[in-house]
Amino acid sequence: GGGAEFSIAPTGSLGSLACGTVIYFNKFVESLETNGIIPASDFVPLPHFAQAAVTIVAVLTLTAVNVVGTRWAARTQNVTTVIKLSTRGVIARLPIGGSDEVNQACERAAAMLAAGAFPQFQRASVLDRVSVLLDERPEEVAQVITAETGKTIRESRHEVRRAIETLRFSASEARHLTGELVPLEATFTGVGKLGLSLRVPLGVIGAITPFNFPLNTVVHKIGPAIAAGCPVVLKPAPQTPLTAIKLVEILREAGMPTDWIVIVTDDESQAGAALVRHPTPQMITFTGSSEVGWSIAATAPRKRIVLELGSNVPVIIEPDANI
Repeated sequence: GGGAEFSIAPTGSLGSLACGTVIYFNKFVESLETNGIIPASDFVPLPHFAQAAVTIVAVLTLTAVNVVGTRWAARTQNVTTVIKLSTRGVIARLPIGGSDEVNQACERAAAMLAAGAFPQFQRASVLDRVSVLLDERPEEVAQVITAETGKTIRESRHEVRRAIETLRFSASEARHLTGELVPLEATFTGVGKLGLSLRVPLGVIGAITPFNFPLNTVVHKIGPAIAAGCPVVLKPAPQTPLTAIKLVEILREAGMPTDWIVIVTDDESQAGAALVRHPTPQMITFTGSSEVGWSIAATAPRKRIVLELGSNVPVIIEPDANI
């Protein structure tokens, strides 16, 4: 406590996430207990979750942030918890990002775009590779989904299958980004001339995703963005950030450059609004409630906005429900 810092080294061959250093859940608990930050007794043992990655990150400011780094200034008031719905036990504690963290994330994503170090053929290859890795390890990801959403494992496995298909389609699109030759003879000055148009990346994308499909809605946003050559600042739902973190881990394993996708976690109070207002993202893509979606459109009239709003969520109330 008291703002003390500690270092956590990458475990095994996992290396670093776009949003920080990856450690396995058991190492996560062990490190926190060793450093006196959070008692291990706060965590519920999760045998099926042992291989799911979580992220502890920090940089420079001595506050909990969710940008690339290997040090975390532990301040309890800047941490949000992720709950396993089936037991109500805490399975992870993650930083609450705000405007400063969003700004750092946007700067890192913009630097990746400017570097031009992720050409089209590599993007297609990474998308192909990550679909293969998910296909080889579907249970690993499905268990993370079930742990934080409370879905049945059958539903979670189906979500993984859908995500694999989306990534395959994205890889195909990455190979079909073409331009167009346009004869200009519709005017006198254009006789004998041709116009050439090329598709270029729009820029950094800000993506905000909901809790109900923590893998598939994230893949729907970052798959096409990678294909198009656009880095992403991703803010997953605070109830279900671990699936997004796991996906980015696998993308890094597949060869995606560090910082191409930067995750900012929060408690739904700061980071989303800061991301919408930030001048760097050229597009905001949001899936969630109609109220929030239309407020985003009103807040950022000069940005391109992609909204997927509203949903039917039936609830069965049993006769003995205590309401």
